[in-house]
Amino acid sequence: MDVTTMTTTDTTAATCTLFADWNSLVATIRATKSSTNPHFKNKFAPLDVWLEEIHRLAGLHNFIFLESMATRVSETGDIYMIHTCTLLHQQGFRQQSDYLVGLLDKAQAMGANTTYARRYNIQVLLTCTGEDDDDGNIAQAASTNTASTQVAMTKKRLA
Repeated sequence: MDVTTMTTTDTTAATCTLFADWNSLVATIRATKSSTNPHFKNKFAPLDVWLEEIHRLAGLHNFIFLESMATRVSETGDIYMIHTCTLLHQQGFRQQSDYLVGLLDKAQAMGANTTYARRYNIQVLLTCTGEDDDDGNIAQAASTNTASTQVAMTKKRLA
C-alpha cells in the first residue's frame, strides 16, 4: 500500500499556470513556522496555520480545498485510514493527494497520526514544506549524543 499518491486531472498550460500561481501564493505559509518540535527544537507550521491560510487563499483565487477520510482493507484484512486532500479550481483543474494515516486500531494513536497525516498531506498536495528540513541532522546528532553519553557512563561504572 502506497504511503502517498497524487493525481491531477487536467494538465493543460492554463491549469498548470493556475497551479504555479497558487504555489507562489502558498509560499507565505512556509514563513509561518510558529511551533517548535519539543524533541528536536526545529520550527514548523502547525495544522491550524495551514488550514486557515489555505482556505483564505483559496477563497481569494477561486480554488476550493477539501479534505476527507476513508478506510481501505489490505489483502491481509487489516483496516487502514487514508486522508485525502483535493484542490479544485472553477476552470476544471483538480489535484488530489491520498496519504496513508495508519492502521485503524488505537483511538488516541489514530488521532495523533491523523493530525500528522493531514499536515503532511497538505504539504504534498501543495508541493511545499512547512518546517525546517535539516536532512535528519538534528535527530542524528541527538542519537549520537545519547550514544556517547551511554558509553561515557559505562566507562565510569567499569573504572
